Amino acid sequence: MGGKVRQVLADGEHSERMKRRESFLLRFPDAGGTDGHEKFQMRCITALIEYYGNSEDYLADYMDICDMLGQGYREEAFHLGFQNSNLCTLLAEFELREESDLYLWLQILERLLDSPGRGDKQKKRLALKIAEALKLSGIGAALCRLEGGRYAFYPATEPFLDRALVFDVLGWLDAYPKAREQYREALRLLLHGDRTRKAIDCLRLSLELFCKQRYQNEKSLENQFSLIGSELADRGLSAELRNLYTTLLAYYAKFNNEHVKHDDSANAAEADFALYLTGSFLRLLLLSDRETL
Repeated sequence: MGGKVRQVLADGEHSERMKRRESFLLRFPDAGGTDGHEKFQMRCITALIEYYGNSEDYLADYMDICDMLGQGYREEAFHLGFQNSNLCTLLAEFELREESDLYLWLQILERLLDSPGRGDKQKKRLALKIAEALKLSGIGAALCRLEGGRYAFYPATEPFLDRALVFDVLGWLDAYPKAREQYREALRLLLHGDRTRKAIDCLRLSLELFCKQRYQNEKSLENQFSLIGSELADRGLSAELRNLYTTLLAYYAKFNNEHVKHDDSANAAEADFALYLTGSFLRLLLLSDRETL
């Protein structure tokens, strides 16, 4: 399966800075707190100053970022490097007061990481610096490298579950493009925090589109249960696990119909649970594809 989604890991194995920090925390475990949005912003700006240096590569992105922030464009009178640029000043003056400000900041970082001006090696270094900043500041997002070298932020609440049930599944859905697109959209909406109903609906649609392609039919999710059960039986899974899977799936569909499709009563905790449950449903079926590679 060709698609890859890899989280940019900021730990002692991948970052010398985090290795030193982890060593220090073994001796002083109470020193392991996080320091919030403002320090995250300044770490990102410091990383961007190192990334661009004296190059003019940022100029191609400046107008777009002005538009994203609703600010007027001011042409550079003299080029004195990124640190002295109008863009750097604009980013430094932007205030991360609300969660919505943080989400906009992450979109700006995605825009700069996806800009074609810099080389892959420099982008990987910038991505690692941003991943370090996320971890040090306790920001609930993970930076991932997508197929083709693009970068995107996704929600991150618990690292083990996120890798197994979010990032792995997203990569494995490469052969199911319609399902992958809806799954990715759900992650984007959850990261932006204010579209709970739409995010859960995208998760359900991702699972439904996955089943339609997998079983080559146009049936609704509720009408795929018998085919899923047959596939799990053919793979030798126990009757108890098959019953557990289809029972959970039935309640999953009922929850969507009663609290999402025909209502708007789902909350953030239910959206978080729906994300991991959808990932579990998809992962078990996708594992059979990987076993045949």
